[in-house]
Amino acid sequence: MSETLKGNLSQLKLIDILKILCNSQRTGKLALQAKTETADIYFVQGEIIHAKYSNSAGTSAIYNLIGWNDGFFTFIPNISVKNRTINEPAAAILKRCETIDADWEEIRKSIPHTNLAFKMSTGTPSEISLNAAEWNILRHINGVDSLAEIAGKVDMPVLDVAKAFYKLYRADLIEILGEAIGQEERKVGIDAGVFRVIEKELAKIIGPMAPIELEDQIMKMGESLEAFPKEKLPDLVENLSTVINDPRKLIDFQKNMLEIIKNI
Repeated sequence: MSETLKGNLSQLKLIDILKILCNSQRTGKLALQAKTETADIYFVQGEIIHAKYSNSAGTSAIYNLIGWNDGFFTFIPNISVKNRTINEPAAAILKRCETIDADWEEIRKSIPHTNLAFKMSTGTPSEISLNAAEWNILRHINGVDSLAEIAGKVDMPVLDVAKAFYKLYRADLIEILGEAIGQEERKVGIDAGVFRVIEKELAKIIGPMAPIELEDQIMKMGESLEAFPKEKLPDLVENLSTVINDPRKLIDFQKNMLEIIKNI
């Protein structure tokens, strides 16, 4: 069959599309689009030879794309590409994709998609042990950025971040706010009282230099006290943490800052 194939990923999963194209030994390009994001996967006689998505290429691009559960696909036959980034057999790639797809199926029982924003839970969380990566992810949860955006900020695969979110959500540490708002709607500043609290906590550790350090870090970020964006507060806390040399005081400061972020 040589006709172009089209459809919606909400009706036919990407893993199933890959199986169809590989098993039928197709040659051509599978183009994917979800909102503003696009990706391409190339096939030669049923073997996957190249994939490109965002800043990733090769099998890593495919494994990131398996998480898509919405958007459109178009397979255009007999399209070739000079660049080859994949040499693994299709069977091995499909097997790995099946594992990833199963992980996503479990996650979506609680977290249906990656464009959701979360906030710290106001309830009593269950006991949980977090590793360094999970603490880093938790620190970036600000009620504004989506799961997918946070994955980009922490520079981790979306699936790994989704697994961490799933763990935090199941432990009642975080709760879903809803669909993340667009960047153009995020021009909301933080109440000045929040900075007074941050300055007070920082002063307990570094003394009278606290207000100077706070203003300096805000200026370095290209922002101002009057219109500091809420979604950048975790980054500010991270920058302020670099001036604290005592590990125990650093932990206490970050815990206090986490409470502040949680209540904004």
